[in-house]
Amino acid sequence: DKFNLSLGEYTTYMLIPSILAITITIAIFYVVFRHDLRTGLSLVETKAVASDRFSHSVRLVLIFLASACLLTSFMGWPLAIPLVLTAFILLGITSFYKKLDFNHLKHSVAWSILPFVLGLAFMVNGLENTGLTATLGNFLSNTLADGGQLEAGLITSFGTAIGSNLINNWPMMMVSVSSLSAVSDIGGANSGLIYQAILGADLGPNLLIMGSLSTMLWLILLRKRGLAIKPMEFTKLGLTITPLVLLVSTLAIFQLGKLSS
Repeated sequence: DKFNLSLGEYTTYMLIPSILAITITIAIFYVVFRHDLRTGLSLVETKAVASDRFSHSVRLVLIFLASACLLTSFMGWPLAIPLVLTAFILLGITSFYKKLDFNHLKHSVAWSILPFVLGLAFMVNGLENTGLTATLGNFLSNTLADGGQLEAGLITSFGTAIGSNLINNWPMMMVSVSSLSAVSDIGGANSGLIYQAILGADLGPNLLIMGSLSTMLWLILLRKRGLAIKPMEFTKLGLTITPLVLLVSTLAIFQLGKLSS
């Protein structure tokens, strides 16, 4: 919203880098876990997939959500509109079919995440007030003025990635947005920096567990299911994958920017 990015432009810049990132990640995963993949697995008793009216209704709502998110992105509307609307629809459906268990919901929600998110919001505001974002923006502007567009792109993507692991990718993306606002012609010839910042925030937080809220929620869910991922194990795998994937994807965005200019 800050830079008025359209869905078409976003897809133009991010589709190929995303495909490259996924392909490289799968290849590295295959090499790292090739011995585990050859190990036989014992099947456990599974339940049949539910096919009652409630399940069909939920599937239809999820299809609606995916379609609505694409439409709102194309129209440039806030994504909060379909998300909030879908949440109320699902609440109504679960209440109608008497599937809503508030007691189970109360214990399944990761409440500890909420104060963490609130603290991140205060931290972003504090960083902006210190003038750090303006300093970063001026540094990128000077790098671009010296003809270092590739250098500025690498600094943006890797800087955002490192920052995401230190302070979480959500506040780091806000810091990057504020910093890029100070860069000249950020919506034109230098628009690639925006997507390189997005890249750093999306691919970067794979070194420390606190780098991404979604990672934290997934690990909490896995722990509840009896699978605990050790922080050092997570970091080692992240160091194996992240630098190469981030470098290749950043270079791809740089080349796409040159082709579109």
